[in-house]
This record gives sequence, C-alpha cells and structure tokens, in this order.
Amino acid sequence: MTTATTGDGKYLYAIINCPPAREFRIRGIGERGDPVHTINHERLAAVVSDSPMIEYENSRRNMMAHTLVLEEVMEEFDLLPVRFGTVAPDAEAVDKRLLGPRYDEFTQLL
Repeated sequence: MTTATTGDGKYLYAIINCPPAREFRIRGIGERGDPVHTINHERLAAVVSDSPMIEYENSRRNMMAHTLVLEEVMEEFDLLPVRFGTVAPDAEAVDKRLLGPRYDEFTQLL
C-alpha cells in the first residue's frame, strides 16, 4: 500500500559522478515503470525516475525494484545510495536543494 499526495516527483536512487545526462535500461520503482535517468549538476548526477508523490511501502517488490536500479548503476559507476522511498518534488529541487548545496561533499566522497 502507498500513501498518495499530489502530482509527480522524482524518486531518488543514488548520486554518481557522471557529467553527461544519461538514461539507463532498467525501469524505475512502482507500477508505472518509468525510465531511470540522471539529473545532472556539473560533474555530479542524481539517478532518478519519475514518480508519483507517494510514500512507498517497504514491500519486497518495492525494495527489489530499488535494489535492481542500484545494481545496474553499479555496473558502470561508483555511487552514493539514497535511502529507499526518497521522492523529491521535481528536478529543480534535486538540483538546487541536493546536488548544488552538497556538491563538494558528494564529489569528495565519490
């Protein structure tokens, strides 16, 4: 079961070092199976998929979907995983409230 709010957001999986925008083969969490792609800020990128603004249930299916995205991304990139169930309101929030302010920290960790 999920708890709905309103509109679409961006479900976050991980932070990677990846300057060009990128799409991955795997589909994202949830029944819609939205494409997994990046939101880029200089050399960093957040790995995301479009998602309703909902609270995801800690079900086996949802946890596996999240984990499978991380596994595919790890085939090519080192990553900083994002906690299961994290949904940002939009791409601008990911860029301006996450990647921008923590750019130096994330870059150093990667």
